[in-house]
Amino acid sequence: MFTSLGLLKGGVVVKKWLIVLTPTLLILVLLQFITPTASAFTEPSGSIALSYCQANATSSQDENQADNTITCRKGYNYYNDYNKKEWRVSLAATFVLTDGTAECIDVFYTPDIFDKNWHILSESTQISGNTVLVSITFGREFLGIPVGQKTLNMALACDKNGTIY
Repeated sequence: MFTSLGLLKGGVVVKKWLIVLTPTLLILVLLQFITPTASAFTEPSGSIALSYCQANATSSQDENQADNTITCRKGYNYYNDYNKKEWRVSLAATFVLTDGTAECIDVFYTPDIFDKNWHILSESTQISGNTVLVSITFGREFLGIPVGQKTLNMALACDKNGTIY
């Protein structure tokens, strides 16, 4: 029976099928461990922490009036489903308090990517009075194919009393 199908004739047909099926099965098994699950692209599971705020007294141009500056740093870490840090963003903003108002005078942010499959698709910074908003969209690829993206919006604001929120 097998000889009539050519399966045992020198093993040529069997070898051809093994050559085709083995790499295919290996790729399918590996994809089970590498391909992110749908939950990996739901709401980021990272941590947000207000890690540092410092108030400084500096003098203004008017010798009779003192401006207070507050510099605040905030960080966000993004972890995958296996609790591996894939990227982080650090944000620092400086606010000046003058005559009962607060105003942002400087902002700096740094994105750090730890997983080679992630990259930055877009980024923007907006400063409006006493509020800073940084928006960064990260894209993820697998074997050169886009498989997801995350947008992180980080905000820092300071009220007239110097309270950061």
